[in-house]
Amino acid sequence: YIVQARPETVASQKKVGFIEDYKMLEKGKDIVATGRAVGKRIGSGKVNLLKSIDEMSKFEKGQVLVADMTDPDWEPIMKKASAIITNRGGRTCHAA
Repeated sequence: YIVQARPETVASQKKVGFIEDYKMLEKGKDIVATGRAVGKRIGSGKVNLLKSIDEMSKFEKGQVLVADMTDPDWEPIMKKASAIITNRGGRTCHAA
């Protein structure tokens, strides 16, 4: 058997007794994409569609990352992104 373990880094960072609530104050007229949110926050910024990790140098801080799917190699970009949109994945994928 192989067991992989890493420190828990999500729940332990939450503030106890504190509730965050996010609401959009304005909505755009045209729907450009639909899907399911895996988080509760709202992000905005200029969209940057990357077809592969090889395009990492084209990504700027504060942009919205749009990619087919991400993995741990994408982490340097994800740290700079204001939001992340992927075609594949869910609540437990790396982008979440």
